[in-house]
Amino acid sequence: MPIVDTDYSAYVNATYLIAMGALAAALAWSALRLMRARRKLDEAENPDSDPSGDADQ
Repeated sequence: MPIVDTDYSAYVNATYLIAMGALAAALAWSALRLMRARRKLDEAENPDSDPSGDADQ
C-alpha cells in the first residue's frame, strides 16, 4: 500500500496567513475611512474654516 502524506499544515498555515492579511487590510481600510470621515466632519463643523480654501483673502 502506498504511503500517503497527510501533513496539510503548510496549506493550513498559508490559508491562515492569507486570512489574516485580508482581515488586516480590511481593518486598515476601515480605520483610514474613519479618520477621513472624522476630518471631513471636523472641517464641516468648524465655523472658521473657509470652504473654498482661500482663508488668506
